[in-house]
Amino acid sequence: MPKNIKAVVYGLGPIGSLIASLLLERKSLEVVGAIEIDPKKVNRDLGEVLSLNERVGVKVFHDGEAEKFLLETKPEIVLHSTATYLDKIYPQLIKCLKAGANIVSTSETLAYPWYRYPNLAASIDRIAKEHDATVLGAGVNPGFIFDVLPAFLSTTCVEIEGIRVVRSINASTRRYSFQRKYGLGLSPNEFARSLNKGKI
Repeated sequence: MPKNIKAVVYGLGPIGSLIASLLLERKSLEVVGAIEIDPKKVNRDLGEVLSLNERVGVKVFHDGEAEKFLLETKPEIVLHSTATYLDKIYPQLIKCLKAGANIVSTSETLAYPWYRYPNLAASIDRIAKEHDATVLGAGVNPGFIFDVLPAFLSTTCVEIEGIRVVRSINASTRRYSFQRKYGLGLSPNEFARSLNKGKI
């Protein structure tokens, strides 16, 4: 019988919590821990944090303990969903790679990091190779759903006249950092400045 794959969930916001819930249902995966910054979630059982009405025997560690935890646990894969921008998540990714963990991240800018962060991309590539690990950025926009999937689906077409992908969301129900990323709550002048600087 094949052994279960040791997995860690890094980030327990709305997306990370959904990922963790799904992972706990997978028989081929063993969730050995989770990492979070929210003090209300840290040092608790993952089942309690996810409101599963039961303890699952998986501890939620603080991000400050991540390096030690990852090196001791040696997970085979880390499902990462903490932030969008690579310059913000870079230290988290390096901790995972140095523990030899493969990473799948929801970070949009990790889908093709050489565009915006060529130096960080080269560093991640080098460190991943040194530790025989892989990194996959599978964010939404840009990322898997808005870039890779449409390109892949177009391979069945003989001729393409255009590709149109539309995303419609209610950002008012999402976390504050997500709302700021899309400019919600900004004055028209602040919105224009942020748009010109490439911040939204």
